[in-house]
Amino acid sequence: MDPLTLQPAATFSHRRLTELLNQAYAGYFIPVQFDATQLAMMCDDMDVDLARSIVAVVEGVPAGAPAGMPVGMALLSVRGSEGWVSAVGVCPAWQRRGVGRTILQRIQRDARETGLDVLRLEVLEQNQAGVGLYRSLGFSITRDLLVLKRAPGFDLPEPLHRLDLRLVRPQKLLKSYAGFHDVDPSWQRRLRSLQKRAPRIQGQALFHDGRLAGYVLFQTQTEVILVLDLAVDPEMPDRVGMARRLLFSLHAERPALGGYIINVPAEDPLLSAFTDLGYRVWQCQHEMVWPVTALPDDGA
Repeated sequence: MDPLTLQPAATFSHRRLTELLNQAYAGYFIPVQFDATQLAMMCDDMDVDLARSIVAVVEGVPAGAPAGMPVGMALLSVRGSEGWVSAVGVCPAWQRRGVGRTILQRIQRDARETGLDVLRLEVLEQNQAGVGLYRSLGFSITRDLLVLKRAPGFDLPEPLHRLDLRLVRPQKLLKSYAGFHDVDPSWQRRLRSLQKRAPRIQGQALFHDGRLAGYVLFQTQTEVILVLDLAVDPEMPDRVGMARRLLFSLHAERPALGGYIINVPAEDPLLSAFTDLGYRVWQCQHEMVWPVTALPDDGA
């Protein structure tokens, strides 16, 4: 392989990182397309550390190509002693040449040297090559995360009367986040991620006997309602029913829009509230974890 160097992603502009990411995901199992603004926002929301994220650069390139061509990347987010790896991709012409492995080995080495306890990542179930790579580097599957979608328009299965529903600022609703979640959420749907997004999203709350019973955080987009968080107090009777009513009210008010939510844990007790209202599993991702205790035998 041509000489390969690893450089901090912070040395590249968001525009250049976006170009590289879109090239690397060309022909992927699902469409992936970013612009520079979206990438910058994602980096902020997810606490991406660009100084510790990696871009692979090939120095010996074909005639006519620019010297020092970026061919692969991986982003590293850091919160306390935990790290999350995302946007792992290699341009098609340099795939299956060890570029991805080299990038991930550097991230693993740096994670251990800087005192992280664990690295997490997600990989599509059908991406068996990716699953195999991560396994070989010491990652193991801990659970499945589901991406759910629903088509617009549906019959109204239940009346909305006598429901105490109110629009409430997400920042206020998130004060109840810890007590309303009994399953560890994915990185993108953790409290820190939602707090970062709170100024750009909306919240609808359900009250029971004057007490906050549950809420849904969402963002209305062109064709879908993006659901960021659905939560109901575990002490409430008919917890799933309350979650279903929250979703029902959301879609009943916007029947022309579909629905979308990423990375719902397969063991989430509110999952059936989504499926009852027409959400279907679109993709399944494996959450994989590497405890930063020892490096794999291949010398990462």
